[in-house]
Amino acid sequence: MHLVLLMFPLLAMLAVAAVIDFRSRRIPNWLTIVIAVTGLLQAASWSHSVAGGWMSIVGLAVGLAINLPLFALGLRGGGDVKLFAGVGAWLGPVNVVAVFIVATVVAMLVAILQAIVTRRVSQVARNTASMAVGLIHPESRVDSTDQASYAARHVPYAVPILVAVIALVGLR
Repeated sequence: MHLVLLMFPLLAMLAVAAVIDFRSRRIPNWLTIVIAVTGLLQAASWSHSVAGGWMSIVGLAVGLAINLPLFALGLRGGGDVKLFAGVGAWLGPVNVVAVFIVATVVAMLVAILQAIVTRRVSQVARNTASMAVGLIHPESRVDSTDQASYAARHVPYAVPILVAVIALVGLR
């Protein structure tokens, strides 16, 4: 219960990010900045924070670093990368990696469900195969950035991040 109270501001801000991302497929810079700054401030000022002082800064860096390659490949939007950095400031490096893993699995399940509902399973399978081949053999890449941006547009990633943080808080 104590952890839920500590994490309430983060959960509230993530809920706002999820609603905005779901509606507009964008996460505003002001919100990601507020999440990151409040994460750093709570770590510096509260003795019971999840990530103390330096671990908050390292968490911010890890949240950013594990998502930058995905941004470079067109698999994540800039708002998602900044949101993960802010979550890292709140949770620290180990927990932000756990959130990354859970959020990625949740996003994958949402994408599969969405493909089934919209009857685009074969298209998603072809796009995924094309991107995988493009990662292994960059010279044979066939317009995979368009396919990746199509996937990114249709999965509001703040929602899986919120689910992952709730799961992490709930497990403790």
